[in-house]
Amino acid sequence: MPTPATKGPFIVCPKSGRIVGFASTSRWRFLWIPCIGLAALLWILIRVVPKPSRANYPCQQAAIPLASGFIAYLLSFPVAVLAYHTGRRNLRRARYLLAGLCFLAAAVAGIVHLCTSAQEAHAAFVTSNPPNTPLGSGHGIFPGRVAWIYDPAAVSWGGAGHWYDDACNNQTAIDGMVSQAVRCISGQATDAAAWDALFHSFNRRTGRGDVGYARGEKIAIKINENNVSGHADNNNINASPHMVLGVLRQLIKQAGVAESDITVFDSSRFITDNVFNKCHGEYPGVVFVDHEGADGRVKATFVINAIPGSIPSSNQKDLATCNMEAKYIVNLALLKAEMSYARHRRDGLPLRERVLSKADLLGRIGCAMPTLTNAIVDQIPMPGSVEQPRFNPVDGFIYVSNPDPTPAVQRLDPTQSGAAAVVATFPTPGCGIRGIEIDPLTNTAVLGCTGSDPQLVMDLSNGHILDTFPGVTGTDIEAFNPNVRRWYTASSTNTNSGVACPGTKDSPQVFPVVGVFAAPTREHPRVTLVGAECSGRNGHGIGVDPFSNTLYTGVRQFPADPDSFITGDVGVLVFHDPAPLAQPGVEASQADAEPFLGFSTHTTVHIDESHLVSARVEELPVGTTSIVLNLTTTIGNEVVHCTSQGENEADCEGVLRGKALIGGTVLVATDGTPVANGTISAISRRLVGN
Repeated sequence: MPTPATKGPFIVCPKSGRIVGFASTSRWRFLWIPCIGLAALLWILIRVVPKPSRANYPCQQAAIPLASGFIAYLLSFPVAVLAYHTGRRNLRRARYLLAGLCFLAAAVAGIVHLCTSAQEAHAAFVTSNPPNTPLGSGHGIFPGRVAWIYDPAAVSWGGAGHWYDDACNNQTAIDGMVSQAVRCISGQATDAAAWDALFHSFNRRTGRGDVGYARGEKIAIKINENNVSGHADNNNINASPHMVLGVLRQLIKQAGVAESDITVFDSSRFITDNVFNKCHGEYPGVVFVDHEGADGRVKATFVINAIPGSIPSSNQKDLATCNMEAKYIVNLALLKAEMSYARHRRDGLPLRERVLSKADLLGRIGCAMPTLTNAIVDQIPMPGSVEQPRFNPVDGFIYVSNPDPTPAVQRLDPTQSGAAAVVATFPTPGCGIRGIEIDPLTNTAVLGCTGSDPQLVMDLSNGHILDTFPGVTGTDIEAFNPNVRRWYTASSTNTNSGVACPGTKDSPQVFPVVGVFAAPTREHPRVTLVGAECSGRNGHGIGVDPFSNTLYTGVRQFPADPDSFITGDVGVLVFHDPAPLAQPGVEASQADAEPFLGFSTHTTVHIDESHLVSARVEELPVGTTSIVLNLTTTIGNEVVHCTSQGENEADCEGVLRGKALIGGTVLVATDGTPVANGTISAISRRLVGN
């Protein structure tokens, strides 16, 4: 935190120039209290005189004692003088009792005036809590956590036109901010898991049991439309329609809340057209409640005396019926000072609205970690021109292809940082390595080698080279499809002319292909080269859809032409692999995950019908906050999230999109660190009955 600077009678932040306090050594300090009192009096006159009911507003309740104290201070001196002279006149007329009362009044008024100390008054405004000392008790999954999300791409209004126009608001970026916020405040990796954790936490804390959101439960979203006088739009700062839509998308798409169970309201104001039209257009079932109703809105009704003992005013004692009927309330606060200051500083009026909650539904969001948004959290120094990293679910390590200065595969430990993360180096002699893809059932990788170098097969447990394949060369990127357990190489600079595919006009000439390799099976315990399909010039990238077993590779020219660069077509080639599925049946399976060295965590993971996952993880490390299972399936790596149960246990439940691969791996990770793993094995079904 920068050291505050003194500027005249004020203490200012040297970075922003904003006033943060008064200088106690200023020669003008004797004017502080009178000025504050005068300001409070003017504030009351400006706000309360036109509308007396505003006297019950909290800001006016704070201003009244300041203003009344200022008036008393201001009048004390003339009252003392007047009382003294009146007392003297009465004394000359022998009115001793009246004279005594006047002298007493003069003394009291004089004492009030003379004994008012600016230092004492200033001390009354100084908090006993030092800076950055939280007040009260934190609540939520991580008690007291404040999540602050900042994305400069969210809005771009520079002062011209309307700040709420779509052209000035990036809905995708704003949706991403809401997503980051709920995941940050909950400590979960996905939006759906985040909402489920938030609902569970709120219900546990409020005595409703360890349950999540149930269909039919009402949710009310309180927005701030304070600066409007009707449904028509204006350019004042009010609720952002894009932010409201972002929260609605989260509740409906991620939390599974029905549109008809959500109410967006501001019961004492009007919901403007920009909010209503944008949100109602996408979610017509959502209810909108405001002060007057009409134009698609519902007029607010109130529960009388909903807050017993409050200030005797309907504004403070009554609450909107939609608010009282909701089981959960999301309060979309509006940070006017922050937003107007951002605009003043010309940084594009970044979206800094906070999502708050009744109690701790969302904790307090406004993710207080702007530097972590898309941030680099570590750098691992490595020589040469590093190529492609891949995650291995078998051991939890990252494997990186590195062709320079000595071609090798390097193993990285994601729990380490910097140079310490490089824990092993496996040379790849005779292979200018580029691509790498991993079969998790055999813990082997096909390595794509450039130029005329043959492709290699490596055992990732020890780095041994198991096979070489000179029939396909010149590979850049690869893909592995666990649904058929085949590798595909984008071999755009293949030099093997025996593949019966046309060459390019390049010099030296190359014969672009997609190489197809089959993973080991019981019948064929070694990797085999199935063949090669003709590709196009510059087809060095490839992707696979494991559901349909379809391959995609982008090319600059198809078919290749040895005489021209401009014939043929530019686009994406689509291939279908008719290979039989690696696991065609639906099976029950389980995995006994045993702890890695230094840990004691273990679990048995049950997988019913190849998709339904359940587990109880035991003996978690002390202080664990996040537990996940990574399972290898027919579409890749899939993650199942777990919920803590007590100090060192967690329950895990999830549904896989692919089928759990028999022979694959379950990896248990706590707070990002792999702690246990086990092999998925088929089990026979047991029918229980009479």
